[in-house]
Amino acid sequence: MIKKCLFNNFFKKIKFLFVLLIIIQINGCALHDHKINISIEDYSIEQLYELSKKEINKKNWEAAKYYIKKITADFNTKTVYQDALIDLIYISWKEGKLDESLSQISSFTKIYPRNPRIDYLLYIRGLINSTSDKFIFNFIGKRKISFTKDNKKILSAIKDFNELIEKFPDSKYSAHSRKYIKILNNLLSKNELNIAKYYYDNKLFLAAINHAKEIIEQPNNLYHEEASKIIEESYHIINNDHMSS
Repeated sequence: MIKKCLFNNFFKKIKFLFVLLIIIQINGCALHDHKINISIEDYSIEQLYELSKKEINKKNWEAAKYYIKKITADFNTKTVYQDALIDLIYISWKEGKLDESLSQISSFTKIYPRNPRIDYLLYIRGLINSTSDKFIFNFIGKRKISFTKDNKKILSAIKDFNELIEKFPDSKYSAHSRKYIKILNNLLSKNELNIAKYYYDNKLFLAAINHAKEIIEQPNNLYHEEASKIIEESYHIINNDHMSS
């Protein structure tokens, strides 16, 4: 009988503790939800922006966009609003939404041409244009030429970087832009060299010369010597053909 009473008392205590634990958890969740609502509704634009930057640094794009959308919806007359829009452009780029990012840059620069971070947007646009097309195969006729990139995108990227350097010579992005221009010019020259080699191998020497000359006209690239050799040998073959005929 005593054992039964002790067991019943023990069971009641366990039951009480279990119920108490559930009540604490429910109240805790309610308080937590209330805290979130207060933080979102009552935070200033500066506080919301700091939250978005923290999420960007952690690469939590969705969370960052949540705060940015709150900023752009409720504080569109504030200075931080423009910074939030620029961060949204960055997020679009990092998410691989390249066309969307380029469109956002175009809209932003038209609406806010005097924003102090325009140089940064030109830099991003140059990076997007220089990397937006994956490496592809170029073909002439049925023959595969080289593993290369679309020249139009490369030229657009060079234009972006040049614009940055001309408009913002003291920008912290100018030095990197010069390096990218050099890399992209070498890539353009490499494309022309591959085409020139193709024409040379197929005994289309005038076409080979024309493409090799494109390389010669580009200063400070890695393929001057090879291009000069193609031009020299092509002229030599053409002259010998004329003499023999």
